[in-house]
Amino acid sequence: MVEKFRAEGKDLAFMQYGFQFRRGQVHEEIIHDTIEAVRERVLEDLRRTGNPARAVIEGVDDAWEISLLKFSFEMILRSHEINAFDFKRRGFI
Repeated sequence: MVEKFRAEGKDLAFMQYGFQFRRGQVHEEIIHDTIEAVRERVLEDLRRTGNPARAVIEGVDDAWEISLLKFSFEMILRSHEINAFDFKRRGFI
């Protein structure tokens, strides 16, 4: 994944700070339905609550850490430019 982003010219400087992910307060619910039906119910709940800080990450249960890391990595890359602009505006960099 890192090689792909480097090939696209992405700035990976933020990776030097490291990350730690920890699994906390987990609620498991076994649902007998198609992934499409479950996805739509979860997304509808998200739309109804309207909380912009929530996200739906779909991935393989045994590798949830990889799905979370990929999501985090992509969000950091997307927000990099606006955060750098904001830091410069405030005189932090």
